[in-house]
Amino acid sequence: MIAGTVKTLICGIATCGLLISPTKMASFTVQDSLDINKVAEQYSSALESQYLGHRDSSGAVVDRRSINYDLYSLRDVAPSNLNVETVPLKEMQTQSGHAQVLVSVTTHVKFTPRTGTQVYLHGEQVKEFESSATDYHRLEVSSDNTSDSQIVDDTIITPVEDSSDQQTLTKNTQTALRNTSSKVSKIVYKVSVATRYDYLKAIMYAEKWTQSDSMNPAFPIFMDFNITDPFGNITPTRGNNCTNFVSQALYTGGVPVSEKTINKSDPQNWTWKVGLLGPSYTWGGAQNNYEYMSSNAGIFSRESNPWKAWEGSVIYADWNNDGTLNHAMIVVGYMYANGKVQPIICQKSSNRHDYPFSQPYANATRNHPNTTWKVLQYQP
Repeated sequence: MIAGTVKTLICGIATCGLLISPTKMASFTVQDSLDINKVAEQYSSALESQYLGHRDSSGAVVDRRSINYDLYSLRDVAPSNLNVETVPLKEMQTQSGHAQVLVSVTTHVKFTPRTGTQVYLHGEQVKEFESSATDYHRLEVSSDNTSDSQIVDDTIITPVEDSSDQQTLTKNTQTALRNTSSKVSKIVYKVSVATRYDYLKAIMYAEKWTQSDSMNPAFPIFMDFNITDPFGNITPTRGNNCTNFVSQALYTGGVPVSEKTINKSDPQNWTWKVGLLGPSYTWGGAQNNYEYMSSNAGIFSRESNPWKAWEGSVIYADWNNDGTLNHAMIVVGYMYANGKVQPIICQKSSNRHDYPFSQPYANATRNHPNTTWKVLQYQP
């Protein structure tokens, strides 16, 4: 069994306002032949080097996409107190005899506006803000010999591509949907009569549930990790909760649910609970959600430039420029400097909290060069 958390603290360096403090590791064991403490320290050190632009001598393999913040490109805010937290979740032995460990890796960083920059979150100007980004990794470690244990492969567990009908629900969600006296069923009618969207409530919900990589159990949760390999290997795919989460925030803000038929694919339904069938396609699929909200919510206008999105709006991404939206995120604030505005977003799959939009935009440009964007701009 695995127990413990590995944390690496960075509190400043001359070139980007960060300092490096000694690494502190918790003690736990994956298997007798492997010093997981040393492996975690090796990975954290290599990841730090990637962040700070230093050369790493450990030889550990680190996926370059693990860098969730390009600190040098964020010129309007000063980063500090960067903290990389690695939490082991599952261990196993591969067919090759290597150890395979599933870990979550969360980067926390504090941003302070530079002179001339104004930052607004949840409707208020702030002097600083905490941001975080979480990804899941499958680390493969050579464990032939304790002294030479080394990370030989690093795979980011990416969410499956968003689709109209979404993925398998967790067992807990399936049970909740069958329980007609559940907490969810009790609140649906109370909120469904709402006629006004309170964007601040939507924003505060998004910020609350992205402070850590957890989902509100009162709503559906799409299956995360599937382990189907006969040798126990971790399949490098995850369920996608991005639009599911945006729907939750919009609902919390007062957008009323709609259940006109007992049909998940009915484009006029928008609810997490179509009878006992689970969420409607408009609740969990980005393309269907965009179409439903733009036609029925009555509070959004259509916009194609994501940089113009303001608080309470929703940004959608079409990774392949094929006319089908694959991802959604909600705008919770913005940065203003030199006459330019940059949205700050929250999202799930993968978890991002108070995340400057330039970062997912750059990642999309690098990993999906044909990405196009759509925005549902909140109209007060």
